Amino acid sequence: MKPPAPGTLLEVQLWPRGGDLYSTTATATFTSPVTWATATISAICAVVYESVSKDVVGVFDFGGTVSSTAGTFTVTCPLLEPLLHSFRYRRGIMAEILIKAVDSVVTDEHGDPVDPAIDTAHSFKQGHPVVVMPDGHEWGSDEGLPKFYILKIPGMDPTDFHPYLAAHTDTPVTASTKPDGSARSSTLCPRLWRLDISNIPADVKRSLTTTGTHSTTWESIKTHIKNRKDGSTAS
Repeated sequence: MKPPAPGTLLEVQLWPRGGDLYSTTATATFTSPVTWATATISAICAVVYESVSKDVVGVFDFGGTVSSTAGTFTVTCPLLEPLLHSFRYRRGIMAEILIKAVDSVVTDEHGDPVDPAIDTAHSFKQGHPVVVMPDGHEWGSDEGLPKFYILKIPGMDPTDFHPYLAAHTDTPVTASTKPDGSARSSTLCPRLWRLDISNIPADVKRSLTTTGTHSTTWESIKTHIKNRKDGSTAS
């Protein structure tokens, strides 16, 4: 699961032996560790919660009392992302991704195919993610078979998928510049990333091609989302 977009914050508080939560909090930025500087603390666990709702995401048990005296108290949270995924799942958060089921083709005024490079740059092909919406979105009558698939990812915030909606662009020559002096970029393809329909698990493919929708986990589908430029997979 990729980290959430900026603005979705978790806070961490420490639980001392025989007392209430420490009032001092540290905001987790989804990279361990979380630290309290110049702190005198004795704690048995850390409580991770969502900063707005105050809903508990998880508890890290230290397995005993851990202390610091006028020094830096550090909490390493190696399981923060799986906990966040589980937290989102429990709250009913889900991403619904509209994916092209068939190739679109660009034609000229006579209905004839255009140059392949132009077609590739201006048309969505099979497997291209078109848009991502939150759980419960009402898709239009045309946003389904035979033109589109809908892939549902429980526990994924829709904003986490936004990077995979980027276009594949290139900067041709430095002499080609915009009025502000910056280099122009050209779109080589509407999407840099593509779901490799031909190699997805058989049950996923069968569900998509027969019902138009399938619900799966990010962990199981991300290796089938490929980068057009370098062949890498989603992370």
